[in-house]
Amino acid sequence: YALLLSLLPVSILTFQGCVYRFTNPHAIPPSNIKTIAIEAIYDTSQEVLPHEILWENLQNAFASDGRLRLAPQSEADALLRAHITSASLTPTGEPGVGKTNKDPEVFEKSESPPRPEDFRILTEAGEWSTHELLSANVVIEIWNLKTKVLLMRKTYPITDKMTSFRAEKITPQTNHFVRFEEATNTSFQRISEKLASSVVRDFLVGI
Repeated sequence: YALLLSLLPVSILTFQGCVYRFTNPHAIPPSNIKTIAIEAIYDTSQEVLPHEILWENLQNAFASDGRLRLAPQSEADALLRAHITSASLTPTGEPGVGKTNKDPEVFEKSESPPRPEDFRILTEAGEWSTHELLSANVVIEIWNLKTKVLLMRKTYPITDKMTSFRAEKITPQTNHFVRFEEATNTSFQRISEKLASSVVRDFLVGI
């Protein structure tokens, strides 16, 4: 009885130290696919997007899942290609106009030239809206590099609404462009995380 009591704390510690991982038994890669390479993002849209965010999230999603190991393309069994075919940033909130949203008209020699303060301040937005809708279509392809067979091809529409402008007391007008860029990156990060998780799930379940 004394021996059992002395072993009890060790048993409890051992039990508490166990790590359990629940895995969908149907979510397994093909038997000949052990490694995957993630190609740089290909973009033919008209919007300037932070591609590295999507690229990093795709890598992180596969690395976190753990069933496929990331590898260089020269050593990988499969290759993932992401193509942004279209993207847009659409104003959806209340409109706003800056103090000066256009430059003065061209003046004649006989006229007095405009004052410097009459010109637009290039670091400030002349027009803006309180919210923007970021949307894009991303085509994901995964190829078997050994057999040159297309394993998966799917188009993912992604959208996210972001706050592009905050009250003057919170964000001075001189910081509009910086704040807009931060908001765009944060919004693209959110939809990239969701897209990457969906790609991993769809590939492992669909094969």
